Amino acid sequence: MNKDSIKKGIQKFGRSLLLPIGVMAPIGMVMGLTNALTQSYMVEQLAWLGNPAVQAVLNSLKTITSVVFENIPLLFAMGVAYGMAKIDKGIAVFSSVLGYVTLLIVVNVYLTLTGAIADAEVMSEVGQGIVLGIQTLKLDAAGGIIAGLVAAYCTDKFYKTQLPLAFAFFGGKKFVPIATFFYMIVVGFVIPIVWGLFTKFLIFISPIFMNDVFGVGVYWFAHRALIPFGLHHVLASIVRFTEAGGVYMIDGQQYIGILNAANKVLFDLGPDSESWKLAPDLFKYLATGQMLTTLFRVPAIDGEEVYNEKIDTTISERMLHAVEQKNHALSFYNPTGYWATSYNDNMHKAYNFIHSDMPAIDPLGYKEKEVNMLLILSQDGDEYYHELFPELTFYRNGPYSIDTVNKGTSKGKAVGTLQKLMNLEDIPTFGFGDGNNDFALLEACDHKIAMGNAVDGLKDMASFVTKKNTEGGIVHALKHFDLI
Repeated sequence: MNKDSIKKGIQKFGRSLLLPIGVMAPIGMVMGLTNALTQSYMVEQLAWLGNPAVQAVLNSLKTITSVVFENIPLLFAMGVAYGMAKIDKGIAVFSSVLGYVTLLIVVNVYLTLTGAIADAEVMSEVGQGIVLGIQTLKLDAAGGIIAGLVAAYCTDKFYKTQLPLAFAFFGGKKFVPIATFFYMIVVGFVIPIVWGLFTKFLIFISPIFMNDVFGVGVYWFAHRALIPFGLHHVLASIVRFTEAGGVYMIDGQQYIGILNAANKVLFDLGPDSESWKLAPDLFKYLATGQMLTTLFRVPAIDGEEVYNEKIDTTISERMLHAVEQKNHALSFYNPTGYWATSYNDNMHKAYNFIHSDMPAIDPLGYKEKEVNMLLILSQDGDEYYHELFPELTFYRNGPYSIDTVNKGTSKGKAVGTLQKLMNLEDIPTFGFGDGNNDFALLEACDHKIAMGNAVDGLKDMASFVTKKNTEGGIVHALKHFDLI
């Protein structure tokens, strides 16, 4: 097995973690809202919340949504099995559930045989708990991930197994869950032995990420640095669901990882709780450092280009001649930078207007570099360019410039392309826009957010209008949607 195959395997594993996380996000929003609206401090502020019927509905929703967060390991077992199996993902998911339940009971048997099973009063203190009615080690998400990996392995290895005629009924895909069951018996007896060492290692590295001075910076630096390798999901899951994210005693119960503790503090206890003081330190490891931004760039997955909408060199050359006829200037854009034909007064106004640095001058750079977008620096001539270039789409986003791309290219298309290529069609998307080139973006996103300085048409279609981009509008919207 070479380095490249190992890297791709880890990347695939990281992406498999997104499925359960994607499920948890929208359901978590509902859970958070219902928990907040049943808190006493909210009822005091909004009298209608005290209505018995309203409280009955909210408490029912709270109970229903809580089942997801009470069964996080099971979600990870199914998600990892689905993401990692190469064939018949359905049988892999089925086997992962069987494997996870088997793991729980085998660990229980081990603890019983070794006399390590704890009394109910001290279970949480020694890392044990009741999971699906079974007293076992609190493996949390790690237990589900292990079951998912084993199930995926057994699916790929045993899916086509042929047994002797007398046992032929149990061959093929039926043999996969059987194999998973027996594999998990072995794993279940090994896990308690190695789990202590693994837990000590996670606790050992925890102070690096949890340090009050530099912990958050180290975490987000590592998170961003791992994006080109597709490993950032692995790091995020380790901090969110294992001892690397800390171990917290909250309301007399032990919670492992940032997300588990944050859910308890935010959704169950609220601001009146003594544990609320933990909230700022917990939340800064969650959505604060993440935001999907989609420009006219080249979509890439795991650092590899997967789609590139280039403007043909002949079109760039024709456009250069066209702007010269009007005494306008032209800028060229690609993922690595931008450059222009010449400086003029309108160019200074245009780049000041968009709060961007002036481009380098390289009028013939388009002959050697790829071009994904053109920026016509002009205060007029819109119809002139439309007539000359029917194969292009033009967006005037300000008084001094016109964004120019291939016809059919848009931010909305970029979002759809990325979702399809990364199998993220079910993941909620948030689009932020303020100009004419953002209509397609908001149309493609589930949550349509217009900046306070947006053009009127964009505000009309938005589901939420935030503050201006110069007034922290993005942060304001992220807070509104409980993302930070």
